[in-house]
Amino acid sequence: MKLRQILSEKWKEALQAVLPIITIVLALSFTIAPLSPSVLLCFLMGTVLILVGMMFFTTGAETAMTPMGERIGTAMTKTKKLGVVITLSFLLGFIITVSEPDLQVLASQVPSVPNLILILSVACGVGVFLVVSLLRMLFSIALPPLLVGCYAVVFLLAFFVPPEFLAVAFDSGGIASGPMTAAFLLPLAQGACTAVGGNMVTDAFGVVAMVAMTPLITIQVMGLAAKLMQRRKTETAAPAAFADMDENAIIEL
Repeated sequence: MKLRQILSEKWKEALQAVLPIITIVLALSFTIAPLSPSVLLCFLMGTVLILVGMMFFTTGAETAMTPMGERIGTAMTKTKKLGVVITLSFLLGFIITVSEPDLQVLASQVPSVPNLILILSVACGVGVFLVVSLLRMLFSIALPPLLVGCYAVVFLLAFFVPPEFLAVAFDSGGIASGPMTAAFLLPLAQGACTAVGGNMVTDAFGVVAMVAMTPLITIQVMGLAAKLMQRRKTETAAPAAFADMDENAIIEL
């Protein structure tokens, strides 16, 4: 009975989230942007699958991932071993990000960056920033200076990064803080905060903000590295081309 009630609530939440989009698309398809019957049928079938998938996904996340994250955070912090906290935080942040469905979709839509490299770079960044977030809570470091400093780095990198990497980085910010992150990492921080007796509002929250900022830095750093490597290849290719020429060859200007 309880499971049926939860599924009913999640079905209503999924309808509230998706129904406006369905209404707008259907209105456009019968007015200014007509669709063929086959495409319209695929769209309707896809919406049903999305609704069912969202219902089961949110149900599983709230009934399993959220309490699991809170208990792991509490147990991890109670060990009072900094090495354990850092290692487990990085691994959990890495694994949760790799399993984030939104990131998988984004990676498949970016042709300029291999899927695996994009996913692993974002996952590593999330792991590092999750460690920073928990250390901030354990050592009572204020959140505003961290956010201001990191965003200063973000906007400084934006002046040097290729445009395609810049656009992907800012899109990935919202992707990395998707449903898996909110359902697991936030309760993880809340459990850790409870274990150390911290303030739930000022200490536990802020994890998602740090995680959302991760791709802005990691992908821009990756783009900057790609730019520097390309420039180095160009600089080494030009002398090599002249070296292959005969010494008596005449260069016309």
